[in-house]
Amino acid sequence: MHTRFVDATRSRDEPTQLRELGAQHGHLLLRGLLPPEAVSPVRSAALTALAELGLLASNEGPQIRPGARLEGTGYDDPRWGELQGHVGTDPAMSALAEHPNLLAIVEALCGAPVAPHRGDLCRLGMPNAPELTTPPHQDHHYLGGSTDIWTAWTPLAACPIALGPLALWAGSHPVGYRPHAGEGAGRQQVDVPGEATWSSEALAVGDVVFFHCFTVHRALENRTQSTLRLSVDLRYQPAGQPLHTRRVDGTRA
Repeated sequence: MHTRFVDATRSRDEPTQLRELGAQHGHLLLRGLLPPEAVSPVRSAALTALAELGLLASNEGPQIRPGARLEGTGYDDPRWGELQGHVGTDPAMSALAEHPNLLAIVEALCGAPVAPHRGDLCRLGMPNAPELTTPPHQDHHYLGGSTDIWTAWTPLAACPIALGPLALWAGSHPVGYRPHAGEGAGRQQVDVPGEATWSSEALAVGDVVFFHCFTVHRALENRTQSTLRLSVDLRYQPAGQPLHTRRVDGTRA
């Protein structure tokens, strides 16, 4: 069962209301938060890198080269790491993560000044590859450190449901850390009850979904035949917290 995200666009300039909504639902959608001109350079950097890595037919659009795919779990394919190196070091990515519109919302959610760049990633939703679709998990399992990290998920191009956008188990965050199990890089996941309600919807360039590091989330399957879904995860934590703390599951970050 799917519902829509909690849309807080009208509360954009109400920090107290944003914080209350975030605490209640574990996520918020803000439509049109980012200007397209802040997003397009990151998209261009990603397309150029993916074309150079042999995954795209060209750097003109996100069309997979015939026969190209990520190997293994996707996250252990060397090209995944190379993509992060290319995009993560591009000035456009840093500028996007530090955009004042994003910082203002996360500071409202945290109730304090925030530090960016706490695990930023360029995400790929591979077409016609359900085995590579990101499973249900919590960011804290992979990030460790602060338990107050918020992720800003935003598409680099229009993302209809067919492309496999983000999906969230709304209200799953108050439980805290949940056990994860699974083999292979990026394949650890949580058990989700059958009655859980997932929130997702089509997103446009400039739309941003913010979610807490304990909110269970996943990707929907990219049901297209050849179009890659491109998005970024931009992560933030309160600036006054140490970067490395003990994770609540008892291991080191």
